[in-house]
Amino acid sequence: MTTRVMPPGNPASGTATHVNKTVYSATPGQMLDVSDADAQVLAGAGWYVVGSVGPTSARQATVVPTAPVHVDTTIGKTVYSDGVSYRDKDGKLV
Repeated sequence: MTTRVMPPGNPASGTATHVNKTVYSATPGQMLDVSDADAQVLAGAGWYVVGSVGPTSARQATVVPTAPVHVDTTIGKTVYSDGVSYRDKDGKLV
């Protein structure tokens, strides 16, 4: 699965983070899509995990508190979990 992340908001702290042989760098507010394993390392380095990314079929069947947001590439929307279902920004079931 793929996870969307954002760098720390303090540009003075620097955003270049080495994960294995990959260097991730972004400006505050910019988002990157990375592997789940790399997202865990980046989160430990202060990056913010936005949520999962992928088609509708990649949404987690069981919603977990650490991934309440899914960027659904099938329907072209960011959807949010209410703990039972996924909804769009207007609250509609998707």
